[in-house]
Amino acid sequence: MLTNGYHPLWTAILAAWIYFFGDAIIPIKFLEALILSISLYYLIRLIQPANILSQAIAFGFFYYAVNATSYMGMETTILFLAYTALIVVLSSYTHFIADNRGLVAGAAAVLCIAAQIEAAVFVIPVLILTLPSNKDRIYGLAMIGAAGIGYAVANQVVFGTPAPISGEIKSFGGFHVNELFIEQLRSEGFKGILTGNYATVVVFYISSLAFLLSSFVNKQTKLIIVGLELGLLVFIVKLAFFSSWRVWEWYRFPIYLIVVPALIAGQDLLRQRNSQWRSGTPERSKFHGLNLALLGIAVMMGVIWPAYRTARALAYNQKMNFYDVNEEVAYQYRSVFGSSLVAMGDRAGSFAYYNGGHVLQLEGLVNDKAYSEMLRTASDATEYLCRHDVKFVVDYDRDLGDYGGHSVDIFKAKLTSFKGPKIPFSKEDEVGRYVNLALYDNSRSDVGDNYIYVWRLDCH
Repeated sequence: MLTNGYHPLWTAILAAWIYFFGDAIIPIKFLEALILSISLYYLIRLIQPANILSQAIAFGFFYYAVNATSYMGMETTILFLAYTALIVVLSSYTHFIADNRGLVAGAAAVLCIAAQIEAAVFVIPVLILTLPSNKDRIYGLAMIGAAGIGYAVANQVVFGTPAPISGEIKSFGGFHVNELFIEQLRSEGFKGILTGNYATVVVFYISSLAFLLSSFVNKQTKLIIVGLELGLLVFIVKLAFFSSWRVWEWYRFPIYLIVVPALIAGQDLLRQRNSQWRSGTPERSKFHGLNLALLGIAVMMGVIWPAYRTARALAYNQKMNFYDVNEEVAYQYRSVFGSSLVAMGDRAGSFAYYNGGHVLQLEGLVNDKAYSEMLRTASDATEYLCRHDVKFVVDYDRDLGDYGGHSVDIFKAKLTSFKGPKIPFSKEDEVGRYVNLALYDNSRSDVGDNYIYVWRLDCH
């Protein structure tokens, strides 16, 4: 089914790319690398490194910020470029930008939010604080408001709800303490901060507050930092008290947002400049030696980055790679499934890819209002699935042995604390099972649900 998730811009880009060039993985990785390379190029031009060491430090922070949150087919890739474009607009003093700053900044902010809806809590405070006049603020916010209304109307017409379905489902339970998120912050400790977890985001933002104390950092950069700090506060409140789900790697995207002004502020400190807004940096027309060097770095990254990440993927610990298992199951049961609709929850994405589609995502993150209501009220899931012509259910589970009956939890306890509906099966409903512990075994790092079961849905 269609999705109105948190990434309409990235979905549109991928849909267009796949339509014209196909869905092969490697070309899409190169597309992501190209987008990130453009971001890197303009980031370095923005911060104007004082020397090669500063340039290397900037690249190091850039790599750290994007490594865990992009290059995995996620929307954060295009968000980073859109956000870099927003900071370029806010830092530009060409005549066109100066005369139309509110409209152009608003358009860039719309791209950020279209890349990832949650980015709104960051870019809106930044616009309010940094745009130089009330007129610019009104224009900028009007651009966002108009795009938001259009998005909500389209969602209402197509999906029956103005808000993203995925966001609604992840907010099941209303106001409460998200113990899964809190436990993630506690359990990963100092090592997790170094290797990258959500506590790392908090550390970056707390550290960036130090720039507000320096008289050498220009006022506009400080206002960007303040706007982002306010955004993170709202974002963490949402994750901690209005979500019932754990967070994944790409939720660390705010690191990149704060890294950009922090690097600008760091260069201001190195040069010991007075508080004065930089002028015209991104619009230089002359490509002197440094510009050519930076362009060369960005172009090289467009080649080196995907090659490096592909090599890492090939060297990945195969015992944690469920993609291969999903491919095997899709291949082995292709004649059984035929063109029938198959339902699957956690880890369904790659299975749907290898199965050629025809998959209903049980958690409802890519579904409609009626399905989310069924989940929220814990109604009869079997009746709903049968009514929508689902024939099979595929699910990861532990070794069930010689069971008599079993119920599939639509929501896994390791992913969300919300208790959703169950789908009951008997042993007679089982079509088959697949396990290959040499290929996939998550017993040490997860719950040990290494078996894939295939059940036929009893709709009689």
